[in-house]
Amino acid sequence: MGINIDVIKEIKKAEEKADKIIEDSVNQARDIVMAAEKNRQLIIEEALESGEIDARELSGNKEKEAREEIQRLYEAAEEEVQLLKKEIEPRIKAAVDAVIERIVKIHGNS
Repeated sequence: MGINIDVIKEIKKAEEKADKIIEDSVNQARDIVMAAEKNRQLIIEEALESGEIDARELSGNKEKEAREEIQRLYEAAEEEVQLLKKEIEPRIKAAVDAVIERIVKIHGNS
């Protein structure tokens, strides 16, 4: 019975790790957007002062870069979650099988 509890604890730990990865990715994406926005504003101000570039063109490019980085982070987090799910799937099956076996034994002896 100790093994079943260990399996369940490992599953819980893997789920918590997946949640943490997603949370960290969201926070990183938010930080990237904020940094990109700040950087975009600085570049726009410099460009406008020097008259070298149209502010709208620059704004669009930085926004596109930020969106692409957010998408990359999201995809990386999603991939990590899928890998964790594949890793714990056999453990979940083993835990379910063990619980079913235990129930069958208990009811079989009744």
